[in-house]
Amino acid sequence: MPIPHARRMNLIALALLVAALISLIAFHVAPLDGSLTSDGRIVRGWVIWELVISVFTSGEFFQSSIGAMLAWMSLPMSMALVAGAPFLIHLLRGSRPIWWIMMIMTSVCLVAISWLIWELSRDPITTPPRSIGLLMTAVYLNFLGLLFIRREDPAAPEIDPA
Repeated sequence: MPIPHARRMNLIALALLVAALISLIAFHVAPLDGSLTSDGRIVRGWVIWELVISVFTSGEFFQSSIGAMLAWMSLPMSMALVAGAPFLIHLLRGSRPIWWIMMIMTSVCLVAISWLIWELSRDPITTPPRSIGLLMTAVYLNFLGLLFIRREDPAAPEIDPA
């Protein structure tokens, strides 16, 4: 018996969401390009949390533009969305309002982080490392995975012929 279309789409969505989570984990543990500290330690991707916390705790965050504030807020939000989406697939396929909320939040994060990385890459001093592509891959795969989620038709009730 062939797999129904909605079931197949949900399996693809789950695969994309898990791939996004793996990409996010790889971003956190992968060494950044040319990233040796003065004491010889390798700098890994989780240093982004130090950057985010320093931006939030300094007065720099509240003095930036609305777009920059949105971009900095989107970094931790997108990581939370990527980390939680594979575990929420049953909830997302059962509730369209929750799916729409996740899609809107993911879309805003996708645009804001893309804008932030584009802005950082324009300045030769703040050029982000190439491993930032793993973070972008995670965000884009999460967006695609959410797009693939479909509501499955309920099974037809079985009628007793007696």
